[in-house]
This record gives sequence, C-alpha cells and structure tokens, in this order.
Amino acid sequence: MNPKVNIRNVAFTFIFISSLALVLFVLNADAECASPACCGVCENYINDSANISVNFPVLIVNKSVNPATFEQGELVEFKIEVLNIGNVSAYELSMKDILNEDLDYVQSKYDNSSSNYLIYKFVFNVTGNGEYSCQKSDGGWFSDSSQCVPKENIDFHYLSDTNELTWGKYGSSGGKELPPKVAYVIKFYARAKENASAGNLTNNVTIKANYDQHQYVCTAPASCQGGSCKGADGGSCPNNGLCYCDNCVSQPSGDCSDTSIKLSDHSDINLPPSITPNLNSSANFTILPKSEIYITKGINSTANKFTVGEIIPFVLNINSNLNETNATLTDVKVTDNLPYGIEFLNATLCNETNNALNSTTQPQLNQNSSDDPQASTILTFNIGNLTKDVSNIKICIYTKVASDASNAYGALKNDARVYASNNQTYETKNLSDAAEKYFYILKPASLKISKKTLTTNVVPNSIATYEITVWNEGDSEAVNITIFDPLPCNFTYINNSCNVTENNTDTNLTCPDENTTEPSFNISKIEGHSRIVFTFNVSVPNNVSGMCGNTIVAEAKDTSGNNLTVNYISQTSYIYTEHGFGYLQVNKEVINNKLFAVGEIVQYKIKVRNSGSVQSVNNVQLKDFLPMGMKFANISIQNCNVSNITGNYSTNGEILICNIGSVVPNETKIYYLNATVMDYKPVMVNKVEVNGSTSNGEQWFKDNIAVYVGKAKLKIEKKANKNNVKPGESIFYTLNISNEGDAPAYNISIKDVLPKGW
Repeated sequence: MNPKVNIRNVAFTFIFISSLALVLFVLNADAECASPACCGVCENYINDSANISVNFPVLIVNKSVNPATFEQGELVEFKIEVLNIGNVSAYELSMKDILNEDLDYVQSKYDNSSSNYLIYKFVFNVTGNGEYSCQKSDGGWFSDSSQCVPKENIDFHYLSDTNELTWGKYGSSGGKELPPKVAYVIKFYARAKENASAGNLTNNVTIKANYDQHQYVCTAPASCQGGSCKGADGGSCPNNGLCYCDNCVSQPSGDCSDTSIKLSDHSDINLPPSITPNLNSSANFTILPKSEIYITKGINSTANKFTVGEIIPFVLNINSNLNETNATLTDVKVTDNLPYGIEFLNATLCNETNNALNSTTQPQLNQNSSDDPQASTILTFNIGNLTKDVSNIKICIYTKVASDASNAYGALKNDARVYASNNQTYETKNLSDAAEKYFYILKPASLKISKKTLTTNVVPNSIATYEITVWNEGDSEAVNITIFDPLPCNFTYINNSCNVTENNTDTNLTCPDENTTEPSFNISKIEGHSRIVFTFNVSVPNNVSGMCGNTIVAEAKDTSGNNLTVNYISQTSYIYTEHGFGYLQVNKEVINNKLFAVGEIVQYKIKVRNSGSVQSVNNVQLKDFLPMGMKFANISIQNCNVSNITGNYSTNGEILICNIGSVVPNETKIYYLNATVMDYKPVMVNKVEVNGSTSNGEQWFKDNIAVYVGKAKLKIEKKANKNNVKPGESIFYTLNISNEGDAPAYNISIKDVLPKGW
C-alpha cells in the first residue's frame, strides 16, 4: 500500500468528489467587517468552518486590492487572506506574490510600524464567531491593531529584480505553520507607476504548504540529495517503521510520499458546497490615466499692443482630463497676477462655458485690497470642484490700461496658476499648472518740435530758408499735427517751396498752396519713434533791416482724438538783415550724424562770418553752450583749449568761451568741436553765440542745433511648441529678440531659468 495512503487512512476516510472548481467564489463581506484586517472570506466561512471535521488542512487563498480602480501614480493597498479551515495544521506555509510590472512595492508606509507590511490573524471560534488579532514584534498576538509590528524572522521579502513578494520557503526565511481554524491576513502597499499601462490588469498570488511537518514520509530507510532522512527518534531510519526526510533537492530513494498539499488532495474530502479550496488567487484591477489639470491664458483680441485707457479682454481656460479618469478634483483655485498699470474691471464665466455651471457654482472672486491702479492686482477664483461632467471652465476677465501707466510702458507679462486637490483613497495629491501671457503697452504719442534758420543773415529783397523738425518720442501715432508759423518782418512764404529732407515714417505733409505771411503746415500722422524734417523758403522785403524773429505754435491729437501737449525744443528763430555794414553771423551744424547713442561723439562744425561788405567786426568772442549730459572732447580753435571751459556736464552744462579776434568783411572762419554724449536724453540742444564790435556798435548773433539720442529697447518673447506636456516629454522653446528702440544694443546676455526638475 502507498505509504501516503496508509498515513492518511489513520486520520480520515476518503470521499471522492468528481470535480472541483479552482476559482474562489466572489465574496462580499468586507462591508460588514469591523476589524482593520477585515478578512472577507473568513467572515463568510465562519459558520461553515465549524462543520468541517476532516483531519487534513483545507487551504483557501484570496487576494484583493483597494481601490480596484485607480490612477497612474496612485497608492493602493493589497490584501492577501490565507485560510486553513481544516482540523490539522498546514506546515511550511509560504507564498509568492508577483507584482504586475506596472506596480512598485511601497516600503515603510505604515506609520505605526517599522515594517513594510502588517500581519493579522483570524481565529474561527466554535461558537460561530471570529476573533482578530495583530502580530507584535515579539511574535505574539494582540487585539490592538495599532500595535502591529511583524516579527522579523518571518519577514515579507521584496525581490526587486523580479518584482516579487515572498514569504516562507519562497523567500529567505523558513516556512510558517498555519494552525487549524486560523487565517492570516497580510496587507501591504503598492503604487502604480507614473507611466503604468492604462487598462484592466491582474496580480497573482500562489501559496505552498505541507500536511506534515516533514517534507517526505517514507516506509523504509531512505536518503536524498541535499537533505537528511531520520527516524521518529531523530536517529537513523529503522528497517521497520517510518522514515522522515527534509530539505531534499529531489525525491528521496525508497518508498516515500511528498507531503506538499495539492488541489487533488481535496478531491476525496467531504466539504460543504460553498467551500472550494485553492492555492492561488488573482486580484483584478483597472489603471486609469492620472488626473491632470491645465491652464492657458489668452487675449480675446487679435491685437497684442494696447494704449492707455484701452480694454484688454483676457481669457482663462482651465481644462482637465477627468473624462478619462472619472476622478473629482476639489479645492480648485485659480490665481491671476495682473501686472502694474493694468486695472481690473470685472470677471465672469464666458458664454462658452459648460451649461451645468449655474449661479451656485460660479467662481468666487477675491481681489487684493489695493486701490492703486499702478499696483499689481492678484485675482483669486475659488472654483470648487471639477468632475467628469464639468471638467473644464472658461473665465473672461476684463481689464483696461490705467490712465497713468507711465511705469508700465513696454512689454508686460501676466502670470496665472491653477491649483487642485485629488483626494485618493490613501493620500491626497496636489495638482497645479501655470500659464503666462505677454502683451505690450504703447507709450502715448509725445511730440517735440523745433524751428531753425538755415540762412542766418540776409540782405533785403532776397530769399531766406527755415527748417522745422517734428519728432514723436512715443510708441503710438500722433495725428492731425498742425504747425502755425506767423512770419516776422513781413516775410512771405513762397508757394511750393516745401521740401522734406528727412522722413522715416509714413507721413503726409501738406504745405500752403499760396504765398502767405502766416503759413500753416499739416502732418496727417507720425508713427511712434519717428520724425520728419522739412524746409521752406520765404521772401525778404526791401524795406526791412535788423533782427527778425518769430515763434511757432503747434497742435496735435492722439488716435483717440485727445489733444496732445507739444514740447518745443526751439520755438523762436531769428534772421538778421543788413545793408552792407559789418554784420556778424554764426552757424552751427552736425557733420557726422543726427542720431547718437550714449558714449558716441558728436562732431560739430561752426561757421563765423562777417556778411558785411564795408567794416570788420573786432574783438569777436565765441561762446558754445553744451547741454547737460554732453562733454567737450576735442577743440580745434586757435588759442582756445580746455582751460577755456567752465561748468560741469552733469550739473549745469559745459560752456566754452574763445576769443577769435577780428573777422573782415565777407570772411568766414570755420571751427570744429567734438563732444561726447555722456547721459541719455532724447533731444540735446547745443547753443552757440558770437559777439563783436564795429563803429556802428555791438554785433551779436546766435544759433542752435539739436541732436537726437537714441535708446535701445529690447523685447524678448519666448514661445513653446506645446502648452501641455506629460512627464518625460520634450518641449522646444523659441526665443525672439528684437530691438524696438532707435539705438543699437551691445553685449546682450540672456538668462533662462527652467522650472525645478527640468
């Protein structure tokens, strides 16, 4: 007779069952379970276990996961229930749990334990009740689950190379005895990988155990490779009697039975119909994409440049992927940092927003307490929850450029962020996203006008020439510019004598179409950072002599029709008329450029002339007045050098005084001066005077000329090839750098600070 059969016949009688299902019935007792261990299978088998009296281990294993549907990156808890509802112990109990490749075992998650898992024990009482207890560090059991600290010598091992969890012989420690009418409940945490495959997946567990304390039982002396065989007294195997072999690598020699429990061993056991023994179980679960929230900010306009007082309609789009995850995001909040100079008007849900949003779900707006339109404004929208049904929201924010936005001209950046909480089963994840929008505030039009004489001395019944310069320092256009010029001394404007000598803007200049003593000139528009220079001729009457000066007046509007204030660089100009006596004149011009940058040198040419035909002008003195911010660099005047300079360029301006002697009739003396631009001012006017004496009295004359100082105005724009990315994806940025100023920029450096972790 087979020795295995002999041993078992001592304990029970065979009852053959034709077939056994290998799948554990689906049970749902967890809802009524009060213990943290909550062995659902145990709760269902409390009554049936009392009716099982066979002297053989009856093993059942069940694996479950909570929650059964979870997101990428989410923490979940697995539970393995191993039951022995037979009447004898199962020995060398061990198990292997092969984690799905999309999961990571989480170590040291339990706060009240130094271990990575918890072990509970459930004891089936004969009264039909069950009792839970928790293992302590000394190996004992205690009803207080808060003191669960599994004993190290039965540690639950994680094999990282195979992503397996093992206990008992599967791992590095010995097996465990599972007494009759007892269940072990093992709980541990795992986390879905951030890039886990979405879909329906399975996680398996397998257990092993023996129905005897020894690996093999033999009816005759035996031996095995790697192990040892002994008699019941621990000595050599007897010739007549049982021999026990353990730690064998292969089947021992002799007539021996393997004591490992197989499913077929239960085929001849009389069990209640509701009980199906098994040695493996699967936990089925579903992984969804992780919940994400996104924000973008735009302007509901084709323009990205705005003027003072203009409305800027911003749009905030808050989107999510909740239609894929079925989660609920709570505490959804949006902050919008309006920059300086942007005044908040109101905010509302855009018409395109989901109709499910009603008055009770309107975002609550909180605005900071500052009443200063120049201060930055922080808008906070408390949206509440986002769900699968309401997974996005659009907010329209209306602002305008403050009336006094002088500190905010140029490129501005508007930042917005969205925050949300994803309350998962075992932890809360904080989600956020950021967006930014660049736009440009145009500086209002700012006009400067100057008039000068190109013919500083004339004789009666001749032609004189004037020059007028109009410059717009602002970003915006100036329109309808009219310059009124009442001519002096009965001078008469000569029809069709207008001539545009410099023009870097789309300008339409209209000059008088008739001879007049009060000409007016109209410029339809001047674009920002542009200027126009034009000349015109006048006829000098026969009966005039001496100094003739006049003052121009101008008016202009911005594109909204508001009047602009006109600034005059030189509003009054002079022409001297004489009849042949000694007549001293001076003229100053720039010979190397008209537009300069700080640090560059301006080259001046000065002409001192006696336009008379009879007398010399004696004791002639030349005075050159540099504006503040310019400094003499080189002086080419005989007997005149830096010692003749007074004043300071940074406080009151430098003055050069040179004595140049006598100027004979019809003589012109030419001098050269260089000056360095030290500080930035849009327009710098240099004045020059000469005076001398003749027998008819003192002679004096003056002239001025303006130079224009440009300034670099850099604009940088950064664009990404996508607005929303997932971890591991690449973003390509494009930097566009432009100089909107009227001077070159040198030694440009760019610093780009990437977010943490990029």
